[in-house]
Amino acid sequence: MYSGVVFDVLRGFSWAVTISFPIVGDFLSSGFTFLDRQLSQRAYSRKLEKEADELGMYLMAKAGYDPRAAIRLWEILNEAEKDIDQKGSYDMSRVGEEEKKERMIWDHVALLRTHPTGEERLEALKKRLPKAMEIWREAKKSRQVEEEVRIAKEVKAKRTEKSEKEVVVSATA
Repeated sequence: MYSGVVFDVLRGFSWAVTISFPIVGDFLSSGFTFLDRQLSQRAYSRKLEKEADELGMYLMAKAGYDPRAAIRLWEILNEAEKDIDQKGSYDMSRVGEEEKKERMIWDHVALLRTHPTGEERLEALKKRLPKAMEIWREAKKSRQVEEEVRIAKEVKAKRTEKSEKEVVVSATA
């Protein structure tokens, strides 16, 4: 019951303020629009980063590289990220106090990050690893067949070359 009363009071107050002072309404609208754009843009950026990681792992698997290496890489990067967090961030010796505070806020508030955390990236890659391993195994099989075909062609070419030399030798004898 009280929440409905409070909501009505706030709605009435905000209506009175924005009608009486249009500049306040414009300012609030601009502020909310700015926040919405910043937060949604950052969330979109994080999503693209995760997709890029996934695609990169699939491409490396298709190229014949073991996708488990991507997992190991992110484990190493996570350790480095944890070290940075424990030691109090990056080399901040040339950075002013205000910028230090700003960097710390942007790095530690999830909604303000432009990239997913290393832990999030690692977990996302681990979920995609079975599919990447399947792609890698198929790529290895394909490469083996290609290698066998190449070797067979080389053997055939050497036999042909050898038989041509025998024909030349027998013709001259």
